[in-house]
Amino acid sequence: MKNFLMVGGALLVLVVCWLTLREVKSYQEKMDVLLEKVEALESGRAMSVDNEESCEEELIAEKALEVVEEVVEVVKKAKPRVEKEATSTQKVVEKKAVQEESVKAEPQPKPKKEINANDVKITQFKKDDTDRHEIVTFKNNTSETISRIQGIIVYKDMQGNDISYNEIDVRLTIAPGMSKQTKIKSFDQDHKYCYYKDYKSYYETVGITAFKIEFRLTSYN
Repeated sequence: MKNFLMVGGALLVLVVCWLTLREVKSYQEKMDVLLEKVEALESGRAMSVDNEESCEEELIAEKALEVVEEVVEVVKKAKPRVEKEATSTQKVVEKKAVQEESVKAEPQPKPKKEINANDVKITQFKKDDTDRHEIVTFKNNTSETISRIQGIIVYKDMQGNDISYNEIDVRLTIAPGMSKQTKIKSFDQDHKYCYYKDYKSYYETVGITAFKIEFRLTSYN
């Protein structure tokens, strides 16, 4: 990218020079016409050297000298402008290069991890009707140590109908292939539900509903 900017700057300088030299084009055309006349006079000198042709040759030479002097003046006037444009272009190129290096130096965000639903699983779950918290065991099925788990626990009745859900964000360090238990706040704060594995038969008589869970992993690191 840096080389590309430098080449672009050089091309811009060439364009400026071309625009400046275009101002000289008319003078160059005049010179070409005068040179043609001089060559014509040179070729005809052997045939005629009368005073009239001699005067014309001197006049052409004087005009040619005037044109040359005008061209020199135009170039002198154009030189500072060309140098100024070149300096300005160089500064732009250098600024772009510095910005590019600065961007490269900044820490780039890590690519988003591709999530596999089986990377982290809930292997054990406990919640009695009297609990306002749930005991959850997460297992790390990856080859890396993880320190944070994000996901959704969906609560369903025994017929598979949704009851509620809980978005979790658990900071828990688990080594590869290992499991760890933690406690999270339960969706049930009114003692109306019990995890089906902890459910007792008489709960039905007091209006306590059994539920099961579904865990959806959204992120981990």
